[in-house]
Amino acid sequence: PGYRKKMPSKAAVKVYRRAYRNYPNLVRSVVLRNAVYNRTLDLIERLEDEGKIFVIRPLIPTVSRLEKDYDVLLHFYEHGYRLMKKEYDALQKYMEQ
Repeated sequence: PGYRKKMPSKAAVKVYRRAYRNYPNLVRSVVLRNAVYNRTLDLIERLEDEGKIFVIRPLIPTVSRLEKDYDVLLHFYEHGYRLMKKEYDALQKYMEQ
C-alpha cells in the first residue's frame, strides 16, 4: 500500500517520442503508464477500505521482473505460499460475507 510509480523524466519522454515517432499510441501508453497504474492502485486501496475486495500483498520486497536467480525467485514464491496459508481463513471468512 502507498507505493506509486513516478512519472518518466522529460528526457525519457523525449527519447521515447524520437525513437518511436512512428508509433504514437505506444509512446502515449508508455508516458501515461504511471498515471494508469497509480489510478488502479488508488481504486484497489479504496475498494479494500470499503470492504469490497480482499487484498493479499507480499510482506517482503518484490522481485524484479527480470530476476533470473532461482533462489531469489523460490524465496519470493515460498513467501507468497506461506502468506496465503496464513490468510486463508480470513479469505474464507470474507468470502462467506
